[in-house]
Amino acid sequence: MRDVFDIVKEHNGQKFIYGTGDGADKLIDYLESINVNIDGICVSDAFFREKIFRGMKIQPLSKVISQNDNALFMMAFGVKETDEIFSLSKRMNLIYPEMPVFGKIPFTKEALSFDMEKIKNAYSLLADEESKKVFENILRFRLSGNISFLKECESSIENGYKLLLRGNIKETVFDCGAYTGDTAEDFEKYSGGFDDFYASEPCPKSFEKLKTKYGNFNLYNCAVGKENGETDFVFSRGRGSVTLGTDTKKAGKIKKVEVRTVDDILQGKYCSVIKYDVEGAEADALLGSLETIKLHHPKLLVAAYHRAEDIYALPLLINSMSKDYKIYLRHHPCLPSWETNVYAI
Repeated sequence: MRDVFDIVKEHNGQKFIYGTGDGADKLIDYLESINVNIDGICVSDAFFREKIFRGMKIQPLSKVISQNDNALFMMAFGVKETDEIFSLSKRMNLIYPEMPVFGKIPFTKEALSFDMEKIKNAYSLLADEESKKVFENILRFRLSGNISFLKECESSIENGYKLLLRGNIKETVFDCGAYTGDTAEDFEKYSGGFDDFYASEPCPKSFEKLKTKYGNFNLYNCAVGKENGETDFVFSRGRGSVTLGTDTKKAGKIKKVEVRTVDDILQGKYCSVIKYDVEGAEADALLGSLETIKLHHPKLLVAAYHRAEDIYALPLLINSMSKDYKIYLRHHPCLPSWETNVYAI
């Protein structure tokens, strides 16, 4: 079996990274670790500036395409508006060697072989054919770098919320990793509103914005985890806040933040839905919700893309916590396989 990095190694033309930033940094680091050199860096023409990245001059994509008939382009940034990229892929040799948001080792043929039993067990838990197609296509995408596998299995975010919510019935929601309240707005849109609302957000700036929208509810300026305590966070300029040690190349300010469990915050109170999008700490956050899950069987929305193993490790974890859940998987429009969620009903 070959994987995307075999394809890169075997390519006999020039190799370019398409994109800059954290994703490109991580991809270049991994390529260097497997003795693959790149010939240049390019970006979409609209974003081109005369700059240096990793010791190389950034070039406009159109120029590189016109001057290199046999170039291989390795995409290294995330995008939710995917139509332009799929159009580009028809006129250039484009692959996407996906690097995990957290961790330095991508999903390779070795990872597939090593975790095959877990992968099979997780697949057997999926409740419908669409979930199985998403699971299969994401693994195929990660192994091949072929972005068409993602296009074939994507569905709207509305599709996910229709699985999770009950139309015009009000819900009691706990939003773990609430950011500025964007997901909370979706919950309100696709349900009958809130009976009650809890939210945690560790970033102080995001938390202040969250308070302007939902200050009348139960808001907590903390991270969530499997036990109460503290952790170091890097607060980056973008949406994501990362725990120190998972991705120390992210530029930002290191700060100690409080960590609490969902169980500790709720203290047995009723909750009908819990959403977890906590920058790679989803497994720990679930473990810190065990008593709530046992007591109230809330529906769960869990981001399943921050770590390479999340797509199979998180369904297995949820099933180990409660055998009563039906587990669904959906991928919403995005490149790479971010915006992939587990829905446990």
